[in-house]
Amino acid sequence: MAIEIRAARLDERPDICGLINLAYDAESYGPSLANPVESVGESHMDPHDRPENTRILLADGQPVSTLHIWEREAHVCGDTVHFGIVASVATHPDFRRKGYVRLLMKNAEEYMRAEGWAYGLLFGRFRTYGGSIGWLPVGEKRSQLTWKYVVSAGDCDSPGVRVRPSAERDIPFLSRVYGSRYSRFFGPVVRSHDYWRRWCLKRTREGEYLTVLRDERPIGYFRAGAGHDAVDEIAWTPAKPSVGAAVFAAAVSWAAQKGVSAVSFWIGNDEKTGLEALQTAFGSIARVYCRPDGQAADCDDPTPFRLANRPDGVGIMMVFLNPGPGVLGTADSTESLAHLMAHHSWIYLDGDAM
Repeated sequence: MAIEIRAARLDERPDICGLINLAYDAESYGPSLANPVESVGESHMDPHDRPENTRILLADGQPVSTLHIWEREAHVCGDTVHFGIVASVATHPDFRRKGYVRLLMKNAEEYMRAEGWAYGLLFGRFRTYGGSIGWLPVGEKRSQLTWKYVVSAGDCDSPGVRVRPSAERDIPFLSRVYGSRYSRFFGPVVRSHDYWRRWCLKRTREGEYLTVLRDERPIGYFRAGAGHDAVDEIAWTPAKPSVGAAVFAAAVSWAAQKGVSAVSFWIGNDEKTGLEALQTAFGSIARVYCRPDGQAADCDDPTPFRLANRPDGVGIMMVFLNPGPGVLGTADSTESLAHLMAHHSWIYLDGDAM
């Protein structure tokens, strides 16, 4: 059987979406993509999209395996680092256990390495992509990925402020506030104006960005999940606890109007400014593990709630590609890069994932 791996043409993407859905629907856990366009089919909205980022494996001329690479840049300790996110890995059910995913993943690594990117990220099962394929888990035992603060939305009030959906006119403000807060972290994505416009603000299926205003002037924003009960990104200016408190309170008040009884906040490794603003708004709040729906978990065992609230054995993995700038300059293997990421408290933001 003749095997060929190449970049997919743009006109092939509808068929690739069909292949992805067919492959995922055949899994034991049932359909994974309610709509296949949430993956490759939405990539035309990505300002970094190129045809070369979708790879396909053909057996005797028939596309039977595919993956897509999201091209991104990250803030890493003051430097800008290029990396790729491998997603939508799928093989036709009739062509499995032939080593095609292994070949396709190797091709993806070679492609990203040739582009000069520092590392690749992937979400999936460790047993599938670890071992001989060589991808390693990133920080699966670090609690900041799952610690959240849950606030009751019962009697929350936010006088003097209002919330409205973020629009293109807000992008300069959103970009400035996002950059001032999240560029201090290790890992969050660098966002251009086009990235905000085409990717963040237009893709509202999994959540939306809301701007908080006082006296009709923006003071902060937050990203609420589709269920309105989980906030995974929040920022404000100036960096004062009172201003942050107003933004937190506005987020809870907005969620209460949507009929939500409690809101969970993930503030990353920003335990000082984030927690100070949160406590200014609501007083002392205990950290809790959360279920995948964002609500507090009635369980003392953190194992099922590691890795951004995913089941044990499933999560974010990485692979070393090239030495990066700054602190990543000493990395020369996947193991050493994973160590550097853990040492510098690498984080993963759902809002930056794609």
